[in-house]
Amino acid sequence: MTDTASLRQAVENFKYNSRPSSSNGSDPATVKDIRNLIKETGKVLNQIIDALDEQESH
Repeated sequence: MTDTASLRQAVENFKYNSRPSSSNGSDPATVKDIRNLIKETGKVLNQIIDALDEQESH
């Protein structure tokens, strides 16, 4: 069975950590913002893949 609580926490972490550096919604995204989004997307996708792998091994 997939640990949905840990996946939900991963999504919350993603939402928090991938926010742009500027709080002004009309500012353009910086290269740093985009790199951070890519990094955080990779983290959450790897956590999902790990959960699926763990589910298959049981």
